Amino acid sequence: MSRYLLDDENFSRTVYSNLSDTLFNDPRLKERRNLQRQYARALSKLESFVADALASKEVPFIPKMSENFEKGYHQSTLAQKHFRSVAQSIAMIGTLSDKYLYSEYIDTFRQACSKLGIIGKTFDWGVYKAPVLPCLEFNNLPNAVVFNELCRECKEIYRTCGYAAKRSTRIRDLARISDNFVEYMDSVFQVTDDIVVSRLELFYLPTLADSITLERACEDLSRLVEYYRCNKIFRHKLCFMAKIELGLLGRIHIHLILVYDGSKPDLPNHITIGRRVGAYWSGTITKNTGDYWNVNDKIHEFERWGVCGIGPININDHARRENFRTRVVRYLLKPDQFAKLKTGDLHKLLRRGKPLIILMAA
Repeated sequence: MSRYLLDDENFSRTVYSNLSDTLFNDPRLKERRNLQRQYARALSKLESFVADALASKEVPFIPKMSENFEKGYHQSTLAQKHFRSVAQSIAMIGTLSDKYLYSEYIDTFRQACSKLGIIGKTFDWGVYKAPVLPCLEFNNLPNAVVFNELCRECKEIYRTCGYAAKRSTRIRDLARISDNFVEYMDSVFQVTDDIVVSRLELFYLPTLADSITLERACEDLSRLVEYYRCNKIFRHKLCFMAKIELGLLGRIHIHLILVYDGSKPDLPNHITIGRRVGAYWSGTITKNTGDYWNVNDKIHEFERWGVCGIGPININDHARRENFRTRVVRYLLKPDQFAKLKTGDLHKLLRRGKPLIILMAA
């Protein structure tokens, strides 16, 4: 979790970094962690480039002649901002894994590169006078021309292949789902003035990472959250949210938010709650094949940054309630804007507990 989660570009970079080992099919990534992070950053910058290219009405590079009669180019804001980074995006785009569904911007870029015959090609656009140098992969035309053609193709493909309508529909649907989940989590204050939020990352031992299936993770999560009545560590639990992801190093992991009734005098400390749930996951649920990270152990860091939305939250603590809505809950929902794991049963990957009215009556 980061203090910058509300910034879309920083958030997307965080998401792509967390997924970096599984997003790309380049075998070098298993050994070269720095390259993995570079690819993740390139994918994040790619989103920004396509958005800017679609919005720009300027030709990125316009030929000009210097006072010394040397050929050069006038660079638009788009070219100045993205020319160098796009070269790495072109090299990276051919390595994307087919395990994920990608955003309309990424699909537009990938299709444009494929149409131009440059997908997966390597360009060095960071060297001196790179725009005027010939591109061997593009009939020896200047690199600036390649960039111009790429921008033009992105605009044409996005407009004619239905990506604009698809993106508009997806963002609208995502906003609806986000509002629904935030409303659901915020409704706990209809039950009590005080809640306690426990945030955990659940995963499996590294030695078993390759053998753990999505079905296994779904079954383990179901056992964890559905049999809470007979386990005292879930006493006073009001609701939960969980999301299963395939992430860093190819490991399946689960983001889990548990919300407890903070008005109960016998409720343990929020850090203790997380540790007990984590131990129950790693020992009983997974039969000693699992592990966990208790995010609440780092609560003082979040408080120091002013972004804390976990631990004890009072109904009148508007700042912490807002952090709970926009940073904690949003963290589970936002990544689907960038890369979504392919599965025939998507509803299994994002879950929430039963309506609070049922929990209250039980």
